[in-house]
Amino acid sequence: MELSGLDAYDPAGNRIGRIGGVYLNRGTGEPEWAVVHTGLLGLRESYLPLVGARPVGDGVQVGVGKGAVRGAPRADGPLTDTAPLCAHYGLPPGAVPIPAPRPPSDVPRRRYVVAPDLTVTAECSTA
Repeated sequence: MELSGLDAYDPAGNRIGRIGGVYLNRGTGEPEWAVVHTGLLGLRESYLPLVGARPVGDGVQVGVGKGAVRGAPRADGPLTDTAPLCAHYGLPPGAVPIPAPRPPSDVPRRRYVVAPDLTVTAECSTA
């Protein structure tokens, strides 16, 4: 399941917003943070932790509430410091992740699949 373009839902099933960019863990290469477009027109961007994310219907359910995302620091540029975000979401501090590349559609790309048992695997595809 490719995360970009999917809707993010909180644990209660409330729609948070649409996922834009994804940031990968520097050590594992797995998705760690996402930029989510929120607000009436989707003009506000916030960082969303992907810890515990799992697929649901047409999107991804994450482990934080909609209100926590609304109160999170805005995504006003590249993610260069996770300390304020980790403090806001109550997560342990971590290394700054790297942005997932957005390849052209004619080259193979890596998709991350989150299974119901919460395992994450990577698949290659050409779309």
